[in-house]
Amino acid sequence: MNRLVLLLVSSVTVSAGVIQERAAFPFFYFAFGDSYTTTSFNIYGEQPSLSSPLGNPPLGQGTYIPSFFDQVSYFFEPKYSSPHVAQWGSEDTIASVFFGINDCAVSYNLGIPGFVPAKTRVPQLMAAYFSLLDNLYSQGLRRFMLINIPPVDRSPLVLGFNDVQQAGLRNYYKVYNKALQNGVKTWLRTHKDAYISLFDYNQWLTNVLDNPSDYGFPDSTCIDPSGQNCIWWNDYHVGSRLNDFLAQRLVVAMNALGYNGGIPVSGNYV
Repeated sequence: MNRLVLLLVSSVTVSAGVIQERAAFPFFYFAFGDSYTTTSFNIYGEQPSLSSPLGNPPLGQGTYIPSFFDQVSYFFEPKYSSPHVAQWGSEDTIASVFFGINDCAVSYNLGIPGFVPAKTRVPQLMAAYFSLLDNLYSQGLRRFMLINIPPVDRSPLVLGFNDVQQAGLRNYYKVYNKALQNGVKTWLRTHKDAYISLFDYNQWLTNVLDNPSDYGFPDSTCIDPSGQNCIWWNDYHVGSRLNDFLAQRLVVAMNALGYNGGIPVSGNYV
């Protein structure tokens, strides 16, 4: 996710960054996510600063991604929560959460006997997801940007599966994204001083895949290891140029949380 991190300061586990270039005032940003978020940031290495916004990450996807639970419990809370660090506060910090792709893929397991149906597994995933959001809230975070599952069922990898497997994964992602949307509404009702921007990555990337030439890509399935000439960097992850476009949309969702100095509001964004 090479180019996106230049704007958003994301990491393999959790990264802390000062966002200033386009912010009305210095903003702190913590990114929790899977391989679509990683930069291999090391929480014990150089920390992000105004002179070095990304800190220490060697840009590019890693191979081992700690779970959301691990990122919150073993990285964020011991390293960045009060009283360990006092630089950030509830009004100048945004946390993004981007999980679900691997949870659904592993749970579905290509539909082999014994797989867990979406109607059973997704509620369990949502319970864990919002429980961890509670943990972050209890540490003082109040502004969250949540990102749903993109249409990875249209990735070159998944397009190589049979029709039944593709449909099964697509349904899993659909159930997950709907549950996330409903979960946000429920969570906000009991956390009235918190704000959530829910970014619909699924709808946005679907539009790109349906209209690749509008974004300068030749088609919706080609792969370019440089990340520049195709939507896909490999058969499952999008490239850095696609992430440039994505970053422009994510800033809109961040501005709704006060990144541009405005009053924070909750809402859905594409």
